[in-house]
Amino acid sequence: MRIPSYIKNVNETRIEYRPPDATMNPYFGMIAMLLAGIDGIVSKIDPVKEGFGPYDKNFLEDDSIEQIHFLPRNLAEAIDALENDNDFLRRGDMISDELLEQWIKVKREEVHSISTIPHPFEYKMYFNL
Repeated sequence: MRIPSYIKNVNETRIEYRPPDATMNPYFGMIAMLLAGIDGIVSKIDPVKEGFGPYDKNFLEDDSIEQIHFLPRNLAEAIDALENDNDFLRRGDMISDELLEQWIKVKREEVHSISTIPHPFEYKMYFNL
């Protein structure tokens, strides 16, 4: 979700739905996004105060890139983030502890399986294929 910054008229402000990765489970993904949004509203989380922008500068030309809070870069980091912050998913009994634990276990197994298989680029780099 995002609020476009190019809209200057407050009455025209809107929230845009930005779909996540197409490989996600759409049922779990939509529940998680809705619960995260509800948690932000109920907890009165201010994304600007939390350091999530908006920023009106080019961070590649500035030394202040450490101000940016990055999203997880891969599945392993996303699982770590989910393990560290998942209370919002339990609101309204939408996702049980057992489901969450099983989901994390399955995704950790996926990460392990993927990490044991050489990438095609590794073949190209090391075997001159």
